[in-house]
Amino acid sequence: MALSGWTLRGIAKELTRRGVPTPQEARVWGGTSVGCVLRNRTYAGVVEALKTEALSPKQRRKDTYGKTSSQRRPEVERIRLEGLVAQPVVTEEEFESVQQRLRDNQRFATKNTKLRDYLLRGRIRCTLCGRVYTGVTRGSLSYYEAVLS
Repeated sequence: MALSGWTLRGIAKELTRRGVPTPQEARVWGGTSVGCVLRNRTYAGVVEALKTEALSPKQRRKDTYGKTSSQRRPEVERIRLEGLVAQPVVTEEEFESVQQRLRDNQRFATKNTKLRDYLLRGRIRCTLCGRVYTGVTRGSLSYYEAVLS
């Protein structure tokens, strides 16, 4: 559904309608749950170790010890565990295609293009280099600008 251009909310509604349980065995899907599944590389057959690292929190609510916060490590620092998934649900190419679509959706979302409503936002593409154009406002000037990927 994501490859066909469905929204996260639309996919969630359809999965709920079909009675597909969520990963936590709930009956109702949400867009956030769908997004988490779509961003999970395991479905493409890639299992990674050391995805996060422990950090000391910036602020502590209580007098505790140790590293109680975590952050995601860059992909180059993660360890891929090969051969653990016999039949991936999607190919690596399909997974990357969905990731690009999710990034584009976020970049061109109305909440991320403030001040003006750009009717052609994300719809203009250079035929030579393939770059996508988005609306930009600088001062009193509004125009379309190529987005560097």
